[in-house]
Amino acid sequence: MTSPIKWKTTRVGEARVIHWKKHDAKELMKAIDGAPIQEIGKHPVVRVHDFGKLRLAVREFDPFAETNVTGKQAFARLNELARKHAAIVEAPVAFVHRGKQNPLIVTIWKKNHTKLIDYLSREDILDLLKERACITAAIQTAKLHATGIIHGHLDPENFVVSDGGHSQLIDCTLLRKFNPKNDEVGLKDFEAKNVFERISLARYGDHIADWKRTQRADLRSRMYGVYLTKKGEILEKMKRNNLHFAEV
Repeated sequence: MTSPIKWKTTRVGEARVIHWKKHDAKELMKAIDGAPIQEIGKHPVVRVHDFGKLRLAVREFDPFAETNVTGKQAFARLNELARKHAAIVEAPVAFVHRGKQNPLIVTIWKKNHTKLIDYLSREDILDLLKERACITAAIQTAKLHATGIIHGHLDPENFVVSDGGHSQLIDCTLLRKFNPKNDEVGLKDFEAKNVFERISLARYGDHIADWKRTQRADLRSRMYGVYLTKKGEILEKMKRNNLHFAEV
């Protein structure tokens, strides 16, 4: 088991920075305030910055994007998942707050990964690796949901794929706890089925031909089957070990 990350709070000008102790807060802010080398996505835009041997992903946390979730709560959940190695590829590095401005969530951005939606459209990728990428996306979704967390923005754009065809989740700024006592009982299932539908469309396109529809339906079915099996295995293991942070 890895040792827990040690955090430190540092004032840098008007900013209050909660960060890994091993990173200098002033150097972090210098990197964050510089021009990004890449901007990805929308709502929120991900700004990617160089930081020595690392790259950092910086997202502005919008308190109106998810009701009853603060930036600190989102950051804490991301940190909790990173410590448990549960599904996500991005480890949290810093939480930056500047007065009345929306806070920033800073994570490590992996250099050698391709977005799933781009991976599935590439003609130079073997079908076997594309299949693996889809199935491992289902497994990662199961791992996330088994910990009692809803992603909140689950989309083919928010999976990245390694060279070996293994998918992992990114963009975890809308994470929230699953509450089985309210109307969210079916929300995990809906979130999973929705993303599997979109992944199958990315894999085989939206052509109306019968054989294409059959391929899409078959992939959706296999992904959902893997999802249910993996989630069940994790929950059973949690029960045996008397863990209570999931829906057991």
